Amino acid sequence: MSGENKYNIFIKNALDISIYICYIIRKEECNMELEFYTVKEVSRILGLAEVTVRIWIQHEKIKSIKIGSLRRIPKSEIERLMEGE
Repeated sequence: MSGENKYNIFIKNALDISIYICYIIRKEECNMELEFYTVKEVSRILGLAEVTVRIWIQHEKIKSIKIGSLRRIPKSEIERLMEGE
């Protein structure tokens, strides 16, 4: 599994993805057992249209990672939005 991101980091495997996620969410301590959700799952959890979630990702209101053509959102982002940050 590989791809490029806006930080020009080459992602080769699941561990690299976890490290990258830790980097973009800027947590001091990062649990490597991260949970990810699809755009569809996030839209259902938050009660939003999928297009709204995609727009929020585009405008960086929701942090996500792109793996090939797939977009994944870490559980911590959903928790942050639900807490109203």
